[in-house]
Amino acid sequence: MELSSTELSFDVDEGREPVHVKTKLDLPMNWIVAEMMIFANSCAAQQIYKSFPYAALLRRHRPPKLDNFRLLLELCQARGFILDISNNKALAASLHHMRDSNDPIIESAFKALATRAMSEAEYISTGEVPESSAFYHYGLALEFYTHFTSPIRRYADIIVHRMLVVSCSNTTSDQGSKNKSDVSFEKFGHSLASYDDLKEVAEHLNQRHRASKRAQKQCSELYLLMYLQKHAEAQYALVLEILERGLVVFVPKYDLRGFVNLQARAIIVCSNGPENPIGACGIETKVSTFGAKICYTNRWMG
Repeated sequence: MELSSTELSFDVDEGREPVHVKTKLDLPMNWIVAEMMIFANSCAAQQIYKSFPYAALLRRHRPPKLDNFRLLLELCQARGFILDISNNKALAASLHHMRDSNDPIIESAFKALATRAMSEAEYISTGEVPESSAFYHYGLALEFYTHFTSPIRRYADIIVHRMLVVSCSNTTSDQGSKNKSDVSFEKFGHSLASYDDLKEVAEHLNQRHRASKRAQKQCSELYLLMYLQKHAEAQYALVLEILERGLVVFVPKYDLRGFVNLQARAIIVCSNGPENPIGACGIETKVSTFGAKICYTNRWMG
């Protein structure tokens, strides 16, 4: 499934102040490498599950909740798109058809909103899940998946490497055991977590992963605000909701969603024609509403 998320990078000066912001560009080679890594991770997951069906560390991605797509469904309907969320294949096809809109801003915004609607992937111990069908990775459409390819930066990958080494070097493991209590790692040395520990390890990995993503997001937002404070610029945004006091907008370039308070501001509403000039002391914001632009200045109304 081809989703979208914006990764920002910043150039800083000697005082660590951001002086330039840019978005990461996806090159064709990036997709090739990603495909190979996904394939390797999936193969590793199948192997360790075969050897340790009740104590393998896998990566699961649950299907998203339908309520998470409410806003995106309304926006697609307003734009004339058909968004089928009945399953991951149908959703992927719907997102792919958005390319026909010939509007890269709309396509980027809708894919980013679809990404936000997804549930969060998580590490699991296979012994805690009754059926193998519950291991399914929704986003990648894979029955088995884990993290194997980046042991230099993820502890989960180190655990999987240890399991894979034992799996490939021992042909008489407990792979056929039907009883969770029969799964024993003592004969393989101390390189593997015990069955009792693996669930706790998976929960800890999930907590640390969420904390890391949250810190990365907050750091990126902080540096972006620091940059825009001194380098204000106009960017196109998509109006998601119109409220009494203002607008909820989404800025695809920076993957930002926020509330624009239009109270106590001088408002200029214009059509798709030439932009209305504003004074040098004003801050201009262009908001695309499928055919209109709203510009406002930062001057308080007296």
